[in-house]
Amino acid sequence: MSRKLLLGTVLLSVGIWAAVFGLSSPTSVYARSVSEFAAHPIYDQRARVYGNLVPGSLCRQDHPCAYRFRLADRGSQLSVHYNQCLLPDTFRPRPGTDLRLTVEGSLCSNCHQFEASQVFAKMSGKYEYKQTDSAVEPSNVPNIVMPACPNP
Repeated sequence: MSRKLLLGTVLLSVGIWAAVFGLSSPTSVYARSVSEFAAHPIYDQRARVYGNLVPGSLCRQDHPCAYRFRLADRGSQLSVHYNQCLLPDTFRPRPGTDLRLTVEGSLCSNCHQFEASQVFAKMSGKYEYKQTDSAVEPSNVPNIVMPACPNP
């Protein structure tokens, strides 16, 4: 009976070890800045990259619905193509402020642009507007006109 118990224990240990270490592929995706990603690009693999939206680079493509923009960090820039119709509510570029973005997707080796599958926009913790003579209501907030993307 001790041989069966020993053999069962060994087989169970090997099975647990294989399930934990050998059979699972790494699913963690670490975010890197645009400058770190530009220094060591990863092609055709899932990655997260963060940086500031380059002012004036955001444009919308109507058919098919998509957005294009650039992220910048310490002199490096990354062109991003987001092939979705909706952006996060916090994705509101405001003049004079930096909009911090994190994009998840992959860098296309043939097209040399980042194909984003998700976009995360980080805003400050406080939603404050400069106080003026009149109260600020949602209807008084200026609507940002988004230019159409030029044909590639």
